[in-house]
Amino acid sequence: MTTYEPQRYTARLLVGIAERLHAAGLAIYNADGTPYGRGERGIYFDHSPTGTGAETQATCVITPYMPQAGILNIERTRIQIRARHPGMGALQVRDWLDDIRACFPDLTPITLGGLDFDRVRQIGSTTWGEPSATESLETTQNFEFRGNRYADD
Repeated sequence: MTTYEPQRYTARLLVGIAERLHAAGLAIYNADGTPYGRGERGIYFDHSPTGTGAETQATCVITPYMPQAGILNIERTRIQIRARHPGMGALQVRDWLDDIRACFPDLTPITLGGLDFDRVRQIGSTTWGEPSATESLETTQNFEFRGNRYADD
């Protein structure tokens, strides 16, 4: 499988987030689409993997909300990071969420996927799941990335 190089704003942001999480050692991003090995927390875009054993697979799923264009091309793009945490206790999961949060410091300029953002805000974070049914806790975190989006993006 070949590596796709994103051309537009939203896909570039998703890849930038994936690369940052990978660099922090929080999940693995295989840009070329190579399947993730057993026990690896793989990064996926828009959907979790399905099939036999999927409910017990560690995942990190990055999904965009519809971006909201603003005045002077200032854009606030909301991103949800969902994850499945098999074999981790609630406090371990909470530490992982804090580590994700630390990758995106609030009110700090950041460049992701070649795009410049003047601030990132965490909008919310929660845990859920029925470990007796899925054998893992699941989490979601919502972030807002604020930056400029131009006509060619």
